[in-house]
Amino acid sequence: MMAPTHAIFSINVVALTLCTYDIRMLLICAIASQLPDVDTPNSHIGRILFPISAIVSRLGHRQITHSILGTAIAWVCFLPLLWVGSMWYWSAAIGYFSGWLLDAASKTGVPIFYPSLKRAVFPLDPTFRLKTGSITERLFQLLLALMLALTLVMNVGGGALVGFSNWLGSSAGAIDTYHRYANDREVYAIITGFHRATQQPVNQERMQIIGSASESDLIVQDNQRHRYRAGTAMQANIRTTRVQVELGRLIKVSNQTIQVPEIVPLSSLIEAIGKNSYVTGELHTDEGTLLSSQSDPRYDTAIKVEHINDKEARLTLESATVPDLQSLPDIWIQGSVVIRRIS
Repeated sequence: MMAPTHAIFSINVVALTLCTYDIRMLLICAIASQLPDVDTPNSHIGRILFPISAIVSRLGHRQITHSILGTAIAWVCFLPLLWVGSMWYWSAAIGYFSGWLLDAASKTGVPIFYPSLKRAVFPLDPTFRLKTGSITERLFQLLLALMLALTLVMNVGGGALVGFSNWLGSSAGAIDTYHRYANDREVYAIITGFHRATQQPVNQERMQIIGSASESDLIVQDNQRHRYRAGTAMQANIRTTRVQVELGRLIKVSNQTIQVPEIVPLSSLIEAIGKNSYVTGELHTDEGTLLSSQSDPRYDTAIKVEHINDKEARLTLESATVPDLQSLPDIWIQGSVVIRRIS
């Protein structure tokens, strides 16, 4: 088959399986889809990688490079891409595999289990197999282009996962989607339900998801930075009847663990956190008398205070922000936290 056919087919597969529309991932996939044809010096990739092609072509066209053995070798060669990111690696890996797999629909098929010479072909009827450069292959390219356009439109909105989650409208589905995209995109929930404390309705309000409190409850905040636990559990501030998900801007996330083995003032920890950060972990203090465990039932509390005895208290932080910590007295603390920084 022609190089464009391999490229657009592999791009479709990567766009669907990795749920991406990142041009870098699609480009590396398209390049990887051409590599199996390095076994012929007449191909585009064969001319570019002529020294390699001259060696591999001695085994014949559509031989080892069009097999599981060749794929395993290629995947090992792609391992350095993991230093850039797992998406880069899998884009190349899937691109290579799907690139040669499509040749099973050609007249001669491919030796999937090379060095066995038995060749896999589909369809079984040779009449329906694709001939290189034929009108049928051109029409197949057009069909793939239309499928790709539809897939990319879906992926911009979050792909099939978000579409299915929104169709279900469950908070559990929204949590799964959040965990899938939390390190790459801002994620918003479109919530329908009611406030438990006031019984006021919530009608398709858009709130940013900043975490999950359980398998059924989200942690969200509105435009006024009021924080809620939204879901179906008894502890939820907003009882949800329907939750849909919307993806926001691309972000970069870094995580840092900070151990505080020695007692230090809370202000020193705040200085290390920085802006656009969320803190999760547990702190201990001997100045529990300065802290209150009471909270406003209308909102979720980012810092939960548990008094152990007359002096000691345990502070459980769940996606707490700098303003949340600044609302406390400058007590002396120790413990361990994870800071999630967003840029």
